[in-house]
Amino acid sequence: MITGSASSSSFSTRGPSCQPSSSSSTLLPMTRRFLPLLIGAVPFVMLVFALPLANRVEPIVLGLPFILFWIMLWIVLAPALLFLAYKIEKQASGSDDGEDF
Repeated sequence: MITGSASSSSFSTRGPSCQPSSSSSTLLPMTRRFLPLLIGAVPFVMLVFALPLANRVEPIVLGLPFILFWIMLWIVLAPALLFLAYKIEKQASGSDDGEDF
């Protein structure tokens, strides 16, 4: 049988771990975590799922059928988007150790 009473100081709720966090402060890290994934998924979606929508011979763009121009456009844009996703991921992780890999 436990005797005695618990003092209010032993069950203090004042401290950094008990303060409520705002939804905006938890939303920012969540957005920075998934934004690189979304940016990295754009070229895949545009080359795989949007390709049937761009399957046209006409119009001719830069002397190429539209479908060929579409594929070449995303081949050029994909590395740029992946580099952007890499930079956002590196900034979000806070790795400033100088190593790129």
